[in-house]
Amino acid sequence: PRALNISPTTDPPETPTPNLRPSRPSAPNLEDTMAFTRFAVAAALLQGAAACPGSRAHIRASAKVTAKFANTCEEVQNEILGRIRGDGGWVDPHNAGIYTLDSASAEKVEATRKTGDGKYTDKMDFAFAAQEDGSCEVSACSESQVP
Repeated sequence: PRALNISPTTDPPETPTPNLRPSRPSAPNLEDTMAFTRFAVAAALLQGAAACPGSRAHIRASAKVTAKFANTCEEVQNEILGRIRGDGGWVDPHNAGIYTLDSASAEKVEATRKTGDGKYTDKMDFAFAAQEDGSCEVSACSESQVP
């Protein structure tokens, strides 16, 4: 597998929202309604991108990361899919885990990893968001499952 250029990103710090009293027009105008609709759709898409696969275990290991790659989302996704398949003899460096592709689309990859000794299973989701500069932001989450 070829190396990808990665530069991790971090979420902006949360800032408290001041108590503002918005003015209310007598009737909403079309421009404000459309802006709110775009905001609601974007928020729903972002929320879905950050979703984790879920687990029935109340106590479990999990990890969530967002990273920006200089590569296109197609290139990043192809690298992930290649590693899931074991292309080029790639082997999971941690306990020689075995990966299975659960689903894939242009926007999302879902996979399962079982440790080499078969004791533990993790489910993982990767969501891809193409950036205006041609780079790719990936939101990924992994959660351990009940054996």
